[in-house]
Amino acid sequence: MHIAFIGGAKGVGKTTVVDALRSRRPEWGYAYNGAFIRERLGTMPFQDIKERMIDEMLVRDVPLLIVDTHYAQQHRGIWQACWTDEDVGRIAASPCIEAVQTYVISAIPDAVYARRASDTSRHRRVEMADVVTDMLANDTYFQRMNRIFTACKVLERTGRVQNDDVASAAESIERLISQY
Repeated sequence: MHIAFIGGAKGVGKTTVVDALRSRRPEWGYAYNGAFIRERLGTMPFQDIKERMIDEMLVRDVPLLIVDTHYAQQHRGIWQACWTDEDVGRIAASPCIEAVQTYVISAIPDAVYARRASDTSRHRRVEMADVVTDMLANDTYFQRMNRIFTACKVLERTGRVQNDDVASAAESIERLISQY
């Protein structure tokens, strides 16, 4: 199985782009990290949630699994990796993994700020400094994840996709992923 992680800061449009990709390529498998975690928070410790999510990802019977995720999260005021080194190593070492691709969705901070301000479905801090910090933290942990997958010799492709327009961003990701 190939896995393609599509991540980035809150409000950058990851899920919207992944949903557009899903409508274009329904034969691929899809995992929504944020929804998986939100559904289980409070029912078990966070690391147990992550373990279950990885277990479920690795048993999917699809040639390609798209994972909608964040690379970084803020917990009690401290930025940390959403995917620990152990998580990444476990995924890379799985015998069912043939290759991994990673992509970060980018947008100009003003656009992310506007999306966060207009999104009433979630509680998000809507300050420009938070938007920029979130984007920088996600980029830092995106690069860290790539270094681990590279060391494990499973990273096939990585890239950055600008989300100025959802259809164009979905097309770009589809084109990159389809080359595997």
